[in-house]
Amino acid sequence: MYKSDFEIKKELCESGRRIYNDGFVAANDGNFSVKIDDNTYYVTPTGVSKGFMTPEMICKVDGQGNLKEARSIVFESLKDSAFISQKWELRYYGAYILRQFGELNEAATMLEENLKSNSDSKSMEMLAEIMLERGLYSKSANLYEKLIAKGDSLSVKSAIKYADALYSSGYPEKAVEVVKAECKKSPSNFLLNKLTGDYYWAASEADSSLKYYLKAEKIDKKNTFVKLNISFIHSKLDNFSDAYIYASRAYYGDSTNLKALQQYASCSYKLEQFKEAKRLYEKLLFAGDSSSRTKLLIGISSYMIEDYTRGEEILRNLIDEDEDDNERENVKNAL
Repeated sequence: MYKSDFEIKKELCESGRRIYNDGFVAANDGNFSVKIDDNTYYVTPTGVSKGFMTPEMICKVDGQGNLKEARSIVFESLKDSAFISQKWELRYYGAYILRQFGELNEAATMLEENLKSNSDSKSMEMLAEIMLERGLYSKSANLYEKLIAKGDSLSVKSAIKYADALYSSGYPEKAVEVVKAECKKSPSNFLLNKLTGDYYWAASEADSSLKYYLKAEKIDKKNTFVKLNISFIHSKLDNFSDAYIYASRAYYGDSTNLKALQQYASCSYKLEQFKEAKRLYEKLLFAGDSSSRTKLLIGISSYMIEDYTRGEEILRNLIDEDEDDNERENVKNAL
């Protein structure tokens, strides 16, 4: 027999009460839902204890998570909840829920209202995160700086977001200092070492970047991105032997990564390993890189290993294809 919407909501609340009382969730943990049809669900609200829900708190959403009922229902229920004791808390939890549903502008407005009368750290930190998500990097960085000025210590997660805001605002040097300080506290943290390498690289400090990328690579030996960046830095420093080693490791770690294949081929060519370079550039061509440069290097590498037939074939075809007069002249010179 079909149950009414109100009955379904009541059952969700009862389930929440039992789960909470049996100790399966604590505080505001967890969420669960009921599917009504192919594109409609009833879900429990985020940021609310599942042991103390009322039917009015249950949200109706579509398959993409968009609210199908007025948000005012959620806030009315929050007003009556036992854990709300002040208006700033109501706004904070309201903003939390709005953020879960992608309503970032409205969430930010509620938090800004909080900060007019109360320098609440929780509201300030959430607002900093929302500003970062909205692409307002300078405002986000400024809010994190206010938190620090208040004497609040940032968690590793918040420090990473602060560094991201600084970097995206055009201050990679400042971002470096933030993540480097966290690295000292957690030297075996892969992400912190990688990010420090990233920001040093963005600040054009190759030697320092290499130092942290190598630390990250020791922690996670399977990370292709780090190996490839180590290879790029060695190339910039003209250490082509080391660049070749890390490019090959990156490629064999992920043979679908065309950047790794391209770097591997380039390092082989720089080291005059023309047979290897030809094989790798042919792979690039087969993978869809039909650029003039790739074809030119296949042609030159072919000549260097005395495969004149392949060399002449690809270079003559390149002359016919290339519309750039300078490139065509380069190819003719190679022939």
